[in-house]
Amino acid sequence: NKNLFGGKYSRTMSYWQNSELSALGHPADDREKALLAPYPGRVPANVMDGSWRPPVTDGSGQDRKVLRVAFELLKSEGYTVKDGVMHDPQGNPFGFEILTASQDEERLAAIYQRTLEKIGIEMTIRSLDGDQIQSRKQRFDFEVLIGSSGFNNSLSPGIEQIGRWGSSAASAEGSFNLAGVADPSVDAAIDAMLRARSKEDYVAAVRVLDRLLISGNYMVPMQYNAQQWLAYWNYLEHPQKTPIFGYQLPSWWRKPN
Repeated sequence: NKNLFGGKYSRTMSYWQNSELSALGHPADDREKALLAPYPGRVPANVMDGSWRPPVTDGSGQDRKVLRVAFELLKSEGYTVKDGVMHDPQGNPFGFEILTASQDEERLAAIYQRTLEKIGIEMTIRSLDGDQIQSRKQRFDFEVLIGSSGFNNSLSPGIEQIGRWGSSAASAEGSFNLAGVADPSVDAAIDAMLRARSKEDYVAAVRVLDRLLISGNYMVPMQYNAQQWLAYWNYLEHPQKTPIFGYQLPSWWRKPN
């Protein structure tokens, strides 16, 4: 954030952040608990009570405290380090490839790469053009990719969530379920959202979906900028109130002469 974005960005933590649909800061109510009752233990306690936040480093890129926690988590699952290389429980070197489609994405990936190297994880970076990336995404032919513009959510989520997170889309080529999520609890939350006939039931269902997606660790949260910066000619005018999803050029007009 400091080196690449001038400290202007904020951490992404929720799939519906800064809205009433987000699980952040909202303890699960009785409606949510009822939806999650058939799936005990699926959501950690700190996600249920709304207090969960992603780990925060000191910003140096050398935060040994956070690296140590990550290493201990892997170690507890049977991972080991030999000659500076992380190995999985079966003894295979642990690493992965990340695809990038621009220099900006490559810079972000390089930072991630340098951090992972410190605990023995070998991450390689492959730069592809837009068409190649799209083809890989449609065929699920990748290990990790940067989705800075591919995971935008609707302000009023609906049936499209099946294609993003539903089990039926997990193996359907060309779907937006890029993480391959196939979880009955997620399917149930989406179904409850689509069947909701009151605002309270709808908000509860989406918050449950948010809690489940956060708990699934399907992606590494990145960053966002709550502002939009524009340069425009002084003969243009725009509405005084900006929609919560950003400026809309079709609503601008030319000032009368």
